Amino acid sequence: MDSTGTLPKTPDLQRGQRSVGGVILCGGKSHRMGTSKALLPFGDEVMLQRVVRILQSALDPVVVVAAEDQPLPELPSDVTVLIDSYPEKGPLAGLFCGLQHLHSLQVPLAFASACDTPFLLPGFIDYLLSKMTDQDEILLLQEGEFQHVLSAFYRTHVYRTAEKLIMSDRLRPIFLTAEHLTHQLNVDQMRAVDPDLVSLQNLNTPSDYEKALQRMRTSQK
Repeated sequence: MDSTGTLPKTPDLQRGQRSVGGVILCGGKSHRMGTSKALLPFGDEVMLQRVVRILQSALDPVVVVAAEDQPLPELPSDVTVLIDSYPEKGPLAGLFCGLQHLHSLQVPLAFASACDTPFLLPGFIDYLLSKMTDQDEILLLQEGEFQHVLSAFYRTHVYRTAEKLIMSDRLRPIFLTAEHLTHQLNVDQMRAVDPDLVSLQNLNTPSDYEKALQRMRTSQK
């Protein structure tokens, strides 16, 4: 909010304006996968490189939040890698870290993503942003009882609330919605640009990974 209490207008999604950033969380333990999801081979790149490339086609700047000493692949020079300020505190801590950094750069809005969404479409990001009003502080997708706290937009100033929640050991990102104006959009509206909602498919197990590789091979035929 500015000094009058007015939220900044939702910026147009245009490369180079540094008005809509991206935050990629990749510091998870990947227990079910059994190996780092960020380093999974996917075509001629690895998973994190693919997701970075997708976000950079739609957003600027893009930051990656990683765990301390986490091995990472080579990334573009204009991608900032941040080390999680609150290790072992889950995705809310990673979100805090990314949003705080972007806020310090005066980037008012960010799209948050996991590192294991290889079929995320730039048009999905663009369309979701078009649904955000000037009053919204958070925009997330509702799928039945489930709320997608990643693949969501956040005003970067909500990092302050995220840190307060972390300090109170309230570590679910959804707790942010109780403190900020939140627009919950039915996920089916996204089928206009992503009929099968492949943008929301994340990979948690080796079986998920194999199915994703098969989808990629099929799409290349």
